[in-house]
Amino acid sequence: MSCPFSRSQSDMQHPLQKQIEKIARQARWLTVLHGIGYGLSLALLLAAILGTIDFLIRSRSPEMPYLIFTGWVLGAIAILMWFVIPSLRFNPSIVDIAHRIERRFPQLKDRLTSSLLFLAHQQDPAAAGSTTLQSAVIDDTMSMVKEVDLGTSIQRRPTHRALFVTAVVAISIGIAYGSVPELFSIATKRLFVPWSETQWPHRNNLKFVDLPRFVTIGSDLAIEVVDLNGRLPTRVMLETRTDEEGDVRQYPVRSRNGRALLVLKERSRAIQVRAWGGDDET
Repeated sequence: MSCPFSRSQSDMQHPLQKQIEKIARQARWLTVLHGIGYGLSLALLLAAILGTIDFLIRSRSPEMPYLIFTGWVLGAIAILMWFVIPSLRFNPSIVDIAHRIERRFPQLKDRLTSSLLFLAHQQDPAAAGSTTLQSAVIDDTMSMVKEVDLGTSIQRRPTHRALFVTAVVAISIGIAYGSVPELFSIATKRLFVPWSETQWPHRNNLKFVDLPRFVTIGSDLAIEVVDLNGRLPTRVMLETRTDEEGDVRQYPVRSRNGRALLVLKERSRAIQVRAWGGDDET
């Protein structure tokens, strides 16, 4: 059972020590939020950049999702080591904070640091020294501290800026999701779940227009191709293959006014037709 007359270490501290320790805790939390804020912002930006690159390339290769996933993981590790972990390790002593306060308020000179050291010695029963002189310095420091705002020695603006950047990045990503939720979902799955085998939709969707199944022998055969997505490539390749001889011929056709047209003169044999361009074929 604890003694009713015992006091905790916090209760035994001098008001000056309590005040500086409070500022030290604030400095630590501000530093932690600063590191986490910028770390999270950079991780989200890296994911957005890699997702955009993947969207622009639209590779059908199964290795592509693993490549961008590896890039994000390596980037996230670098961000963690550079921003987050150092901020979590930041744990200043009250003497460190006292030095910072003295730089902010030069009129204190080294009185604040000396007072904290005197208080630490006074609380040590084995410490020796003139307590009268030390108490005079401490009292003088307390009177000077009351005239200044010690909290202004901590820079809060960098942390506020980091949190603002994080909010802007998060809102921007939220707007992107609201604008194109399907594409956003595909990008997220390809980046963070590369084994899901998720593929981007084709940019192009080629289709033959009224391609006849039969033509009269000796008649011309008109082959017309359009893009249902309205993105017909500037050049479309048309390939014909005869059923009997297996003769394969390819014709590069330039698109005009959203269509590619090839006219084969006086056809006399059955053929198979294939077209491809952009990232699609039919």
